[in-house]
Amino acid sequence: MTLILVLRWSAFTWMSFTAAFGGQIVQTQLGAATLATVFIWTLIVTLSPQHKGSATIDLALAATVQTIGGLVEPTGRVLTVHPSFAGIYPTAAVAAWAVIHGVRGGLAAGTLLAAVVPFQYYINGVPPTTLLHLETLALMGTMLSYPLIGAVVGIVTGQLLKLTALADHGARLEERARLAADIHDDVLQRLAAIRRDITDPAQRAALERQERKLRHIHLDDDPTHDDDPTHEDGSLTEELERLVDEFDDLPVRTASTGRAPMPRQTITTVTAAVRETLTNVRNHAHANRVWIAVLEDADGVLITVRDNGVGFDFDEDALQKRGRLGLKLSVKARVENVGGSVKVRSRKGRGTEVELWIPKSE
Repeated sequence: MTLILVLRWSAFTWMSFTAAFGGQIVQTQLGAATLATVFIWTLIVTLSPQHKGSATIDLALAATVQTIGGLVEPTGRVLTVHPSFAGIYPTAAVAAWAVIHGVRGGLAAGTLLAAVVPFQYYINGVPPTTLLHLETLALMGTMLSYPLIGAVVGIVTGQLLKLTALADHGARLEERARLAADIHDDVLQRLAAIRRDITDPAQRAALERQERKLRHIHLDDDPTHDDDPTHEDGSLTEELERLVDEFDDLPVRTASTGRAPMPRQTITTVTAAVRETLTNVRNHAHANRVWIAVLEDADGVLITVRDNGVGFDFDEDALQKRGRLGLKLSVKARVENVGGSVKVRSRKGRGTEVELWIPKSE
């Protein structure tokens, strides 16, 4: 959004320069009022980017500015190559919608502003029905530019989110590998030496459980696959059951219809997504019951993480707009990276349910 803020202020500066030095503003009072409104709104968006409803207000203001451009400029100005009063300001609103609402939002905002262009021509004294062939082509080009910009910005934003998720995932894997090496070389060796000197069965069993938890920090540490010639595949169910041990402060119950075999790399990614979901439950849900269900069918695997916590009103667009991208980057992007999808259902006071669908690999 920083780049869009830069675009906003650049557009406002250009509008001011055009109005002051272009010599083409025939309704100076209306032009000055428009500039003042744009300045105040741009300042509000800069100081409070999480302002409720800002995207809708921003788009409405962009359409208004575009329309007023046809009023304050001389008749027929839209047909010239001279800089217009509105300039690129409407483009900032389209880009903002694309960042917040994705490709569809960018296309919707661009389509709305495209529909305003013929009306701008009309109030500038140039009805679209009177245009020559080349003038009609110029009008169509201007109209098409807005949805095109919205689509491009939406696509780029989506790719950046995926790259951010992959970078975050890679950094976590690297850090876990480093910790696993340290644990294997030092802590586990010390625990093994201590365990050999313990004679009490209960204490010995407790120490063995702690060793297993520490070993699970290593992403590929699964002794059941050391001698398995098909070690490239594993059991998601078994991996999630081991994951539950990491959350011994949560009352998690698990259920499954089978082993849910899938490639180890996919298991690693899905487990990381479930880990992030459980972390959110631990930190925010205040739940005293958590369920994890793994259901297989011919098409894939459905993992459901449900809790009876405080819940919340889930609105992905609103959360993204406020800059809270944890769910989108840590869970959704991971699952989508392996071809899956995520659904979130939550209501205040009624807990939260997160569904992760992983299609069967070809």
